[in-house]
Amino acid sequence: MKLTFGPSVFVFALLAVPGFAAKAGAPAAVGPSAGEILQRCQQAYSSLKTYQGTARSHTTSTFSGHPAQFSAFTEISFVRPNMLRLHGALMTGGNYDLISNPQGTWTSSTVSHGDWTHEADLNAGLSKFIATAQQSGYLLPILLTSPHANQVFRSSQGGPTLQGVEKVDGKPSYKISVPHERGVKIFWVDKQSYLLTQVSVIFTESAKIKGSGTSTLSQMLEAGRKGRLEIKQSQEKVQVNKPIAVGTFAKPASAK
Repeated sequence: MKLTFGPSVFVFALLAVPGFAAKAGAPAAVGPSAGEILQRCQQAYSSLKTYQGTARSHTTSTFSGHPAQFSAFTEISFVRPNMLRLHGALMTGGNYDLISNPQGTWTSSTVSHGDWTHEADLNAGLSKFIATAQQSGYLLPILLTSPHANQVFRSSQGGPTLQGVEKVDGKPSYKISVPHERGVKIFWVDKQSYLLTQVSVIFTESAKIKGSGTSTLSQMLEAGRKGRLEIKQSQEKVQVNKPIAVGTFAKPASAK
């Protein structure tokens, strides 16, 4: 006699395989939420012993119908707990430097003709070039040094939203948007290291950028002109937990 088996027999046979029924009925794995990813990002930076890299910012803007583009970068060297050195190019032309160690914080720029200023504290030094360095010397140093680093990701306008996964320089990265008072901040976070691979800060109308820099950009913002501005920042040549010479953070010889 020739035996034939219907589809139901095949299904019962699969269910008889050890573990198959559990796997088939198991819920799909759920990844971390946007908030959890940003928390892991903050923890990743706070756990680093040393950091070296270049934050490169490019700004595109349109105010009163006039398009403009600006670029700036900051080379960052950091040794935990409190040694930081920044060297960068300003969007207005010229360079700036910041050195911070247990003795204090000093800044210098071509605007000051190379003279060093002893700042009240590290935050005052970092805030000095927010506008003219297009935040390239602010976001990562805050994540590395500040006990309040979560302010980078916080917003009074709503919580973060996970928008998916995109590749940035070949690295799969979570894309997370955070609304702010005048637009939105977007963070790309490496799925493996939880370090930032890219950041975009978008202003959709007039807004002031905190800082004392007197640049074309800050003047347009403070004049209240409406338009759109986007600062896109990439992270380049990143090395973590590698030795950095202590002399890198020495007090400038000419500083008072």
